[in-house]
Amino acid sequence: MAEPQPCLGVVVITHGVVGQALVAVADHILAGRLRQVRVVTIPFLDGGAREGEKPWQERRQGIEAEVATAVHAVDQGPGILVLTDILGGTAFTVARQLTAGRQAALVAGVNLPMLLKLPSLMTLPVAEAAAALTERSRRAIDLFVQPRQG
Repeated sequence: MAEPQPCLGVVVITHGVVGQALVAVADHILAGRLRQVRVVTIPFLDGGAREGEKPWQERRQGIEAEVATAVHAVDQGPGILVLTDILGGTAFTVARQLTAGRQAALVAGVNLPMLLKLPSLMTLPVAEAAAALTERSRRAIDLFVQPRQG
């Protein structure tokens, strides 16, 4: 029997539980075929610091540690896809910093169509997989305006 081919690792990083929910829905639709995916949640930070709330720098260090752990957990060698919610946000900047020097691609704007496409891309080169996810996402966005009745 042939050894399983190493596949891409995927880290989804979002503010709040958006990433957890997207991955749970995708995995349900795909009947458990979503593999090598880890989710990191960026906690909300409201305006002022409250009693017992960690200062931003401490929170960022915690986020960096969680992202580093997730990246390490999914890295099988061929590459890492990092899917974030916002270009330039905390998730994106932390991931960019922590994947420097690795075979990695970052894609902002994670959505359900992207996650549903993942299983078919896991053995592609990381840049090719990232491009396919981006294109899939673009094709999934459409507009339909209901005509006014009466």
